[in-house]
Amino acid sequence: MLDLLNDDCLSEIFQYLNVKEQLIVTAVSERFCDIIVENFWRVKYSKFTTKDDASCNELNLADFQIFYGYIAPHIQELTVHSTANIAFTSYLGRYTKRPDLAFYFHFEYPALRVLRCYDSQFHGGYLTRLQRKCPHLEILHLHSSYVSGEYLAELPNLRELYVCSNTLEAKWFDAIFTKRKLLRIHIMGETCVKRDMDVVLKNIFPQITELRYYDDEAHIATQDLFLNSAQALRNLAKLFCRNLKDYVYSLHTLRELYFESHLRVDDLFMLINNNVHLEHLYMGTNFNSLLPNARDWLCELTERLREQQDRKCVLNIHLDLPLRVVQQDYNFQCGYMKSVIIISKQPVDTSKTPFLISKTGIEFALKWS
Repeated sequence: MLDLLNDDCLSEIFQYLNVKEQLIVTAVSERFCDIIVENFWRVKYSKFTTKDDASCNELNLADFQIFYGYIAPHIQELTVHSTANIAFTSYLGRYTKRPDLAFYFHFEYPALRVLRCYDSQFHGGYLTRLQRKCPHLEILHLHSSYVSGEYLAELPNLRELYVCSNTLEAKWFDAIFTKRKLLRIHIMGETCVKRDMDVVLKNIFPQITELRYYDDEAHIATQDLFLNSAQALRNLAKLFCRNLKDYVYSLHTLRELYFESHLRVDDLFMLINNNVHLEHLYMGTNFNSLLPNARDWLCELTERLREQQDRKCVLNIHLDLPLRVVQQDYNFQCGYMKSVIIISKQPVDTSKTPFLISKTGIEFALKWS
């Protein structure tokens, strides 16, 4: 009887079915299957995660495997969480509600652009499958100690890479950078030979436009990674860090700076003098050194900015000090109609700020000439 209805009528009927019921209908005929996959699953599950998807809770293992086979070609963004606690029972070794990690890498993913895998069982063998089955993969997140970096360079369209591992090898990352296609990389964990990683990372310093590093970056490279690096970092526009290293005071290309360390007034003036294009200064810092004579240094900073002939933009300072009134009062007294500083209040609690999206490892944004 349903065969007599057109596709639009069938879609109206099928929309009231849950996933398990829709899966049963797919077995009735190829036409019904195409309607459900194309009209419902293709869009609904284009971003699929193996965790916390309530719509799939009613599916047992066999049902889920059939269902996933239908949606796999249409998945654009896939997130695979740990499968160890749901793929097997603890003592019988039998499959339960969901398959193990290997299952997800048996399929072709012609539409996949983003893959996040948080399963610690992921290893290089799965990367060889990704080369064949995910031709358009652009963003890859991996969290596994079995990932050294091998095979990553063979992913033809990779643009963003996030790797967390304790067995990173510099030579594989050198191969990645040699391709000159990667636009962003975040490395976390630990490198086997840190001196080798120093060499690899220093080679790409001229291509770095954005840099984020944290207190534990020494696990990736040596503590001398940024020593005398100001000249090589000639295209660095955005810097996010906890502590300002010595090389920062020699940079001349910054447009955005965020830091959490102590700062002296003289150091602040040096940063401003050297970076005439600086637009945003986020100071999540201890202000003990800035509180005394706050009006004096703020007024002097205003004059220094006005003396910069090459400055074409206003400096936005984000900090947790009530200095806006002081700055506005100074402008009024001096007859300045246009301000060169805009002060915005921000919380000192850096966990509430959006600027440090992660607090471990080293992250680069790259621009290849």
